[in-house]
Amino acid sequence: MKESYSISDWLWKLGVFALRGCEAGGRVAKRVRESRVVRSAAALVSRAMASRAGQAASKWLARFADWAWARLRGEMTKGEHAMLDSLREDRELECLLRTKSRADVGQWCNPWWGGAPLWLAVLENEAIVFAHGKRPHVERFAVADLGASRYNAVTSELVLAASEVAGLRRLRLLPVEGWRVMRVLYDAGAKQTG
Repeated sequence: MKESYSISDWLWKLGVFALRGCEAGGRVAKRVRESRVVRSAAALVSRAMASRAGQAASKWLARFADWAWARLRGEMTKGEHAMLDSLREDRELECLLRTKSRADVGQWCNPWWGGAPLWLAVLENEAIVFAHGKRPHVERFAVADLGASRYNAVTSELVLAASEVAGLRRLRLLPVEGWRVMRVLYDAGAKQTG
C-alpha cells in the first residue's frame, strides 16, 4: 500500500533535505536539489498554492524557500545580515566566514540540526563570533589580544586564544579559511603594534 503524505510532511522532508544538503557540501546539495523527493515536494507545494489556503501560506513559504536556498549556497540570511550590520557599526570588514561550528540560539530545530551556524567577522581591531536567533550568540575579541591563536590542521579548528590564561574558543574551518583568518589576524595585529 502506498503511503500518502500531507503538505506539512512534504515541507518537513524538504527542510530536512535542504539543511542536510547544505551542511554536507556542494555535491550532496546538488543531489538533494535533483532528488525525486524534492521534485515531488515542489510539485505538491505548487498544486497547494493554487488553492485558497495555499495562497494564504504563500508568504510564509516564500520566506522559508529564501532561507533554505540561502543556507544551501552558504549565504547569510536577512537576520544574520542585520545582526552583522549592528555589530560592526560601519567599520570595514577584513574577513567574514561561516564556520562549521554551531551554537544553540533558542530555535525550535536546534536539537535536531545542532543549532545556528557561527560566523566569524574580523574587523581592523576586533574579531566577532556571532550566531543569529531568538537568543543571539555574540563573542568579541580584541585583535591585539589574539596573539596566542593557532590553527590546528589535524582537527580543522581555529583556536582563538585571547591570552595564555583566558578561555579558548574553537571554530571548525576549512584549512584554507583557517590560514586566511590567521593571516588577517597577523596583519591586523601588526598594524596596531607597528
